[in-house]
Amino acid sequence: MVTAAEIRDFLPGTDCGQCGQTCAEFAARLLSREQAPEDCPVLHEPDYAGFIEALHELLGPAAAPAPGMQVDSEKCNGCGICVAMCEYHLGNCTEARLGKGPRPRDQIVFHVVNGTV
Repeated sequence: MVTAAEIRDFLPGTDCGQCGQTCAEFAARLLSREQAPEDCPVLHEPDYAGFIEALHELLGPAAAPAPGMQVDSEKCNGCGICVAMCEYHLGNCTEARLGKGPRPRDQIVFHVVNGTV
């Protein structure tokens, strides 16, 4: 798996800020797929010909999103309903372990009926 340090080796390293951040920050955003190599204006200069393509090769294709249940962290209140079937290990959540239930005024995110969402 590629690291942000390896990605940074293919960036100008000038920290010019034309993309709005330092090269190290840009490398981290490339790694998390929040930005693309084309978002660095300096890489479009002739001195950096081929760097954009090299970064695309280094990063590889974007991973497909994980199938299955998605938990909205802004709506989840730790009630524990989903812990038994959650692939994200919400059993490690302190609020869920303490059995904090939903508050009546909160919107229900999903219901579990007979083990099915």
